[in-house]
Amino acid sequence: MPIGLTSSISQDRVASSTKRPSKNGTCGVTIRGYKVDAAIHQSSTRSVYRATRLADGSPVVIKTLNAEYPAKQDTAALRREFQILQTLQPIEGVIRAHALEAHGNGNVALVLEPFGRSLADHIAAQDHRAFSLERFFAIATALAETLGRVHELDLVHKNIQPRSILIDDSDRVRLIDFSISSELSRERPNRAWSKRLEGTLPYISPEQTGRMNRDIDYRSDFYSLGVTLFEMLTGELPFQADSALGWVHCHISKSPTPPSKIDPSIPEAVSAIVLKLMAKNAEDRYQSSYGLVRDLSRCQRELVQTGAIANFALGHLDVPRKFHIPQKLYGREPELAALTALFDRVVQGGTELCMVTGYAGVGKSA
Repeated sequence: MPIGLTSSISQDRVASSTKRPSKNGTCGVTIRGYKVDAAIHQSSTRSVYRATRLADGSPVVIKTLNAEYPAKQDTAALRREFQILQTLQPIEGVIRAHALEAHGNGNVALVLEPFGRSLADHIAAQDHRAFSLERFFAIATALAETLGRVHELDLVHKNIQPRSILIDDSDRVRLIDFSISSELSRERPNRAWSKRLEGTLPYISPEQTGRMNRDIDYRSDFYSLGVTLFEMLTGELPFQADSALGWVHCHISKSPTPPSKIDPSIPEAVSAIVLKLMAKNAEDRYQSSYGLVRDLSRCQRELVQTGAIANFALGHLDVPRKFHIPQKLYGREPELAALTALFDRVVQGGTELCMVTGYAGVGKSA
């Protein structure tokens, strides 16, 4: 297993030539038909700006590339994101995309609706306890319903995290940042993943690390949603690491502390829902947004009616939206335990050699 990993967050690669905002928060970007104002967010390759559409004075948000001469694959990625958003426009919980405008030297700008603030800003700006259980259920249910509708169109978001979720003053939600989304119902990681990870490291699913020999499907989003809900409830991430390899190890091998152990005011049933979402094997997570919404709704109903939430069997009405052949290994628990122990020693700085032997067809590759 190679240990030289890099992370790609929303396909943000280092550009050779970029435009930076000036010290007063304005920028030098000029787009015909729009008055571009201050930058909202910047990465190594992309910037998001507040702007005004001159035709009618409507406020908009513009997402564009920093490079003066952007690479064709980068502009193609923004065009693809716009096409994905057009497909998802009928879904209430997805950000509205108004247009894709050409500007500069082959650059493009994705014009979006302005909407609330990111969940990350809400978490950072106030103590997490401001997310009462009632508010938590409203936001979590809206996210689950939106993800379910996205998944029905055979699309996997692959970057669910607080910065890809917007919330307005009425606690309505919008999903954003579909730049690395997969339009395949099931995606097979390839060798390129050994050197580069897509997504945001604290939130990626175990199979998204490319280290589990498992396909990625819609249940990967449920894991990332579980990490996000964990942070909403407790104000902290379930894992901590200081390197890409460390994050991979956490997601594959470490079990999160139950939220109810961190904060005793969190009901055991709510804590169990979050842990089920964060199960290492996709087969052990929720298999549909319908089952997740029903469990959240039951908790919300009991809280309103009795002021308390009793424990119950999760996923009673969780019906898979599609038939899946399980990818879980059965009958290999001792071998898996030995490999996990070896990986733990390597993460601590050791050097190990592992050889797998056996007759043809007994499952060595798996």
